[in-house]
Amino acid sequence: IIEIETSLNLIPIVDNIEKINTTIIFSTIVELEKSLIDKTEIEKIILIKVPTEIYPELRKIFVFVFENSGFKDVNISDVVDFQKLYDQRKIQ
Repeated sequence: IIEIETSLNLIPIVDNIEKINTTIIFSTIVELEKSLIDKTEIEKIILIKVPTEIYPELRKIFVFVFENSGFKDVNISDVVDFQKLYDQRKIQ
């Protein structure tokens, strides 16, 4: 059993807006099969599979919090390609 914390940070793309440091951390508990011992597969579960599955809910919570705080035009990507981010990380 492992706990995976996925964070979503708000970074304003417009320079004339006052910056708000905002982070939401979403914790997920995952039980891995005992037969799964390959480090690469575990890494892919943690960095690709889980974030891909929970991102829609995390995004929904993030937008909900901002909209209920008076910020109506929060623009957050509907989809994040965690596989692409993982691949970029491996290249570096």
